[in-house]
Amino acid sequence: MTTVDQLRVSGQITPQEETSVLGFLKFANDANGAFGVCAQQAHNAGSKAGAYTACAATFQTTLSNPTELALIHVNNAQAQATIQTVVAGVNTGITAVITVLGGK
Repeated sequence: MTTVDQLRVSGQITPQEETSVLGFLKFANDANGAFGVCAQQAHNAGSKAGAYTACAATFQTTLSNPTELALIHVNNAQAQATIQTVVAGVNTGITAVITVLGGK
């Protein structure tokens, strides 16, 4: 959120764009919370095959929602690149988790 605020303060994004990006980040944070609940439920259920991977895949699918992704579009190309880098990093992290889980 600090990065988004810095983009606004530096004039690279408008206050309205900042609000939209922060909305996406809240959505992502809420999805992360749902992932945590899912993983805990999988653990409590005895970690059936594929349960953790399904949780992570659902998290990744949720974050790839086109409607939500539209919130992070800003007009400044440099700011857009910064925001896309953050989102891509999160997606790469989730992909790594899914890979490491290997179907668990």
